[in-house]
Amino acid sequence: MKYFGPVGFIEEYNTDIPGVANPKIVERNYYGDFKHRSFRSEQSTQTTNDSLTLNDSLELIGDEYAVENCYNIKYVVHKGVKWRVTSVDPGRPRIVLQFGGVYREDED
Repeated sequence: MKYFGPVGFIEEYNTDIPGVANPKIVERNYYGDFKHRSFRSEQSTQTTNDSLTLNDSLELIGDEYAVENCYNIKYVVHKGVKWRVTSVDPGRPRIVLQFGGVYREDED
């Protein structure tokens, strides 16, 4: 399955206070191909609803920015949902990403 959409990178930006940096998410669009598609529902005794995990990998066609910042990738947006990236296999020009559950802004 083909992919085109946003990929979220975390970048550190310096503040007005010397030595203090703030993280900021930067989204960039990339093309790629999905591999090994499957979903898994994780049951938890701490929550009422099951959480959905996307057991999937995506081979992105990376540009220079993606290759240099591949370890700063936090999520991939697929069908309107931000999916957390759990592992990165850097390559040139393809970067293979593995997904976990839904990405939450408060994880950073």
